[in-house]
Amino acid sequence: MNVEPGYGSVEAAIANVETAIAVAQAQRTRLPLALLAVTPHTGTAKVSILLNELCSRGDCRYLEFGVFHGRSLIAAAWGNTGQFTGVDHQNEKRGHGWPATHAMLPPDQSGTVRFVSANFKDVALDARYDVCFYDADHSALGTARGVCLMAQRLRPGILIVDDVEHPKIGPHASKGAELGLAQSGCRIAQTWLVPKLEGFHMGLLIYVVNAGPGVEGVTGDG
Repeated sequence: MNVEPGYGSVEAAIANVETAIAVAQAQRTRLPLALLAVTPHTGTAKVSILLNELCSRGDCRYLEFGVFHGRSLIAAAWGNTGQFTGVDHQNEKRGHGWPATHAMLPPDQSGTVRFVSANFKDVALDARYDVCFYDADHSALGTARGVCLMAQRLRPGILIVDDVEHPKIGPHASKGAELGLAQSGCRIAQTWLVPKLEGFHMGLLIYVVNAGPGVEGVTGDG
């Protein structure tokens, strides 16, 4: 039985990931060139296209830890409906490009994106999400904490961890993702490694995550 890509079920989430990877590989996109040119993070057009496609199945609730200049957050929201939230601890070294990147959104979408200037560890999450993108603290313990927080807020949905093939931080990010998912009590329905050799920045791990026993109010909770 063919399942339409979407949200709210494991089957729809798996179809969504497989379709989005194919679209990103082909580099079919409506995203403006000016947004794809924003540097330095996240590093390739394919990642931006992937996020935009994943969030295009109707009203999407999207959460991102590690926004920096905002390219990935705005790419996820561009032309899509829903609520898109990014969390990053801004300081004198980080985030100077965010206002300009946010201004690239069409005027009728400006209210759909919310930026929170804070450490993700200090933010209380009071919503459920369909797509989560982790690109913050890449230490094993930092990644574990962020991934655990995100996994427990999916209903069920898609969790992406960036930089897993980075020569220095990749092993820590991969280990942290595995640890965080184990700590979350959630079940992994399917996993994809989207490699940097195929043009996906420093490699992505993509998970479809479902609630495990005892995980409070994750699946199906609006």
